Amino acid sequence: MRTAGITLLSLAVLGSACTTAGTVSTEVPIEPTPVSTAAPATTSAATTTLPATTTTTLPLAEASFVGGVPAGLSESVSRFLGARSTGDIPNATAEFTAHVTASIAPSDMPVVFTISTGVVQDEQVAVIHSGEGDLLLAVSPNGVDWKIVGGDLPSYGVEPWFGEQLRQFYVIGSDARPGQNPLRFRADSHHIVTLLPDASGGSIVGIPRDTYVETPEGTSGKFTNVMASNGPERVVATATILTGIEFEGFAVTGFKGFVGMVDEIGGFEFDAPIGMADKNADAYFSSGLQHMTGAEALAYSRTRKTIAGGDFTRSFHHGLLMQWALKAVQLQGISSLPQKMETFVKWGWTDLSAEDFLTLSALAYTVDPFSLNNHVVDGTPGSAGGASVVFLDDGYEELFADLAVAPWQPTGE
Repeated sequence: MRTAGITLLSLAVLGSACTTAGTVSTEVPIEPTPVSTAAPATTSAATTTLPATTTTTLPLAEASFVGGVPAGLSESVSRFLGARSTGDIPNATAEFTAHVTASIAPSDMPVVFTISTGVVQDEQVAVIHSGEGDLLLAVSPNGVDWKIVGGDLPSYGVEPWFGEQLRQFYVIGSDARPGQNPLRFRADSHHIVTLLPDASGGSIVGIPRDTYVETPEGTSGKFTNVMASNGPERVVATATILTGIEFEGFAVTGFKGFVGMVDEIGGFEFDAPIGMADKNADAYFSSGLQHMTGAEALAYSRTRKTIAGGDFTRSFHHGLLMQWALKAVQLQGISSLPQKMETFVKWGWTDLSAEDFLTLSALAYTVDPFSLNNHVVDGTPGSAGGASVVFLDDGYEELFADLAVAPWQPTGE
């Protein structure tokens, strides 16, 4: 599979371009049902809506809400905006409160917000946005009590905030075919996605699937085999030993999930760097800009034996596919983000909480996909224990050490 979190989080990474707010498919497309890393499907909880338009006069600004508004959400947003200069902001995380009160430039201009909602990880999520570029993110365990967890409010003088720390998560592409458990199969695609919390940039760093690694149990072997018997949590733990990075979570998809996600966003435009003809992957492509369906994107991402660079080039292509898929998702607008998140947990898995999934996905919507530096760690083929493996080249420790504190940058930058 290999471009598993093509968007994750685009994703958050991916979702249905045609669904309306609050609509969730009840289809469970992936079998067998895996262990409880995340619910493979979601069902929208019923919400109580206010009148079509509700207006609240605030101490520093006037905010209106267009369309149906979940019970309690408009009040939470209004209280948040009205109290934002006092340092005593209700219904918001302490971290976002500190950010807001440190960057206040009060405005009395009216702002009209549109709200879209969805359900992930058994919690409701909401995106509150305006035509002026203002954005708030909220989560609720019950659809009534809402917490503001991040956003970007240029009309109110508040800079983007999608977390305090560098956002780093691990994207895994399972080699599982339809009918096989993606969480207990080989992990053939490994990528570290790093995003700066102010949306100014980031990187996608691929690790060769056959990298010779040490597991938490002290055994050694191919990276690709770690998930088959131990699940994605063990993959992430092994990646932490290799890189020194403490990842905030993971995203996993298999063949069927990857195709389903791509098709639900209507496919995407992709500028193929090379053409290919690979009968084993059913991959027949010319180079250049073209539209990719889910099956076509999967075929392109699978090809390695008939291209120069083999698996290293294939891993690089995975990063490119992530960038172009993220661009396609962004073009569908921030209002579709809750449905994209629903679609991801329908077709894939993540261990991120609803709050972290929401802020990370919104950050992915905000960053320029082509500002993300795409790189694959260099390595040398060899053998160990009678198996073909890849030994990472000298200098990989420094690369990971740098990556732990900032996105990877090309040499000389």
